[in-house]
Amino acid sequence: MYCVIILKDILSEFIFRRDFMGNTTKAQRNYGLDLLRMFAMFLIAVLHILGQGGVLNAAFSDADKYDAAWLLEIGAYCAVNCYALISGYVGLNSTFRYSGIIMLWLRVLFYTLSITAIFYFVMPQALVNGENTKDMFFIISEKWDNALFPVSTKQYWYFTAYFFCYFFTPILNKAVHTLERRQLKRALIAIVGTISIPALYTGNDAFWTSRGYSAIWLIVLYLVGAYMKKYNSFSYIGKFTALYGYLASVVLTWNIKILLTENLPEFTRPNLLVSYTSPTIIASGIFLFIFFKNLNPPKFFCKVIAFLSPLAFSVYIIHVHPLVWQHLMKDWFRPLADLPTPLMVVAVIGAALGLYLACSLIDLLRHYLFRLLRLQKLVFAAETGITEIFAGKGTNKKTAETDILSDKEATEELVEAVENTAAESPENQQDLSDTKDSENECIKV
Repeated sequence: MYCVIILKDILSEFIFRRDFMGNTTKAQRNYGLDLLRMFAMFLIAVLHILGQGGVLNAAFSDADKYDAAWLLEIGAYCAVNCYALISGYVGLNSTFRYSGIIMLWLRVLFYTLSITAIFYFVMPQALVNGENTKDMFFIISEKWDNALFPVSTKQYWYFTAYFFCYFFTPILNKAVHTLERRQLKRALIAIVGTISIPALYTGNDAFWTSRGYSAIWLIVLYLVGAYMKKYNSFSYIGKFTALYGYLASVVLTWNIKILLTENLPEFTRPNLLVSYTSPTIIASGIFLFIFFKNLNPPKFFCKVIAFLSPLAFSVYIIHVHPLVWQHLMKDWFRPLADLPTPLMVVAVIGAALGLYLACSLIDLLRHYLFRLLRLQKLVFAAETGITEIFAGKGTNKKTAETDILSDKEATEELVEAVENTAAESPENQQDLSDTKDSENECIKV
C-alpha cells in the first residue's frame, strides 16, 4: 500500500513540477545549474572509482591505460570547485536560515547511524578492522561516537567544511553587496592568486588550504560564485566556447601530468597541477560552470532534473561513509583495469553511473521516511518559535511565521546548491612530499 502512495507522489511531483524539497519549481530557476549538481556528483563517483576503487593503481603498469585513466581523473577533478561556485552563485540573494543546515545535518546523521548499524549487525568485524579484540568495546564505541557526531569527527571532509562555511554566508553576501565591483574583483584575484600560484613553485600549503580540502577554499570559491552572480561575469562566453575552454584546461593539465611522470621521473611533484587550487583546475571548473549555466534543457527534462537533483548529496554521503569507503569501495573496481583501454573507459563511466543511480534510489526511501515523519515541518516550526522568542514579545506571531515561510524556498536553494556535493574522503587530505606518495594522494580523491 505504501509503495502505491510513493508511486503516486512521484507521478504528482512530475505533473505539478515539485522538487523533493516540496517547492513548486519556478520558471526563472536555472535548471542548467541543477543539472551541473548532478553531473558534478557523477564526476565525483568517477574520481572515487578510479582512486579508492583501485583503477589508477592497477593501470600503472600499462602506459595507455594509465594515461586514459588519468585523463578521466583530471576531467572530473573540478567537480568540488563547481559545487562551491554554485553555492555562491545561488546563495548570494538567499536568506540565511538555521533550518537549512539542520535539515542537511539530519540527513547526514541518518546515514552515518543507519550505515554503522547495518555494518554492526551484518559485518561486525569491519568495525574492529583487525585491531586488538581486547579493546573491541572501546573501538566499537568510537565508531558510534563518529556516527553520532559526523561534523566534529570529520566523517566527511566536505560536509564539515561546508557546515563551517554556512554560518559565514550572511557576512560573505553582505561583503559582496557592499564592496565596489573593482574592490571585490581585485581582492578575489589577489586571494586566488596568492593561494594558487606560489604553491606551484614551492609545493607548500602556506595558507592552510590543504590543496583545496578546507573551509577556507570553499569560502574563496563561494565569493567567486557570488561575484559572478552579481555582475553576470563571463556573460560574453557562449556555452560552446566554455566547453572548449573546459576541454583545453583538462588537456593541458593532463599533458603536463603525463610529461612530468613519464619524461621527468626525477621530478618529485608530477601532480603539480592536479589540485583543487591549481590554476588549470580552477579554470576548468569555471568553464564547466559557465557551460551548464547557459544550458536550456527541454521542458520535460527540467521536471526530471528538479525531481532528481536534491538526491545528489546523498550519493556522496552513502558511498563515502568511512565503513563503505574502506570495506566496499576499496579496490573493488581494480578488475576494470584488465579490460582493453576503450572498454576500461566505458566501464569506469558505467560503474560511476550505476553507483550514482543506486545511491539515489536508496535516498528515495530516506526522502519518503523524512516526509512521513514531517521532519521539515517540525524543523521550520522550531525555527519559527525560536525566532519569536528572540524577537521579543512585541513580535506578531503570524508575521514571524510568514517571514519564515516566505524565505523557505530561498534557503533551500542555497542548501541544494552546496549540499549536492561532492567531495572526497578525509584520507585525501594528506600532503606528501615524495613522488610515490604524491601520486597516491591524487589516486585517493
